Amino acid sequence: HPWMVRPDTCLEGLEPYLDDCDFIGEIGLDRVWAPRESRLQDQVRVLRFFLDEAKERSLTVNLHTKGCEEEVLDEVRR
Repeated sequence: HPWMVRPDTCLEGLEPYLDDCDFIGEIGLDRVWAPRESRLQDQVRVLRFFLDEAKERSLTVNLHTKGCEEEVLDEVRR
């Protein structure tokens, strides 16, 4: 969840866990309710990771877009 992302959020080693997933959620961006330490640039890094993994595995995603609808759409299109 975007609220849980911090500058030191580590994504290394998560790929094997995604092999057993049917979908990925709740991923996205939040500039309304996320705490200050959850910076948007860090949220984008995490969102990109999960979108790339979802695409590679043909997984559905559940997107969180609070106050960042256009940015999330841009990332999905990317």
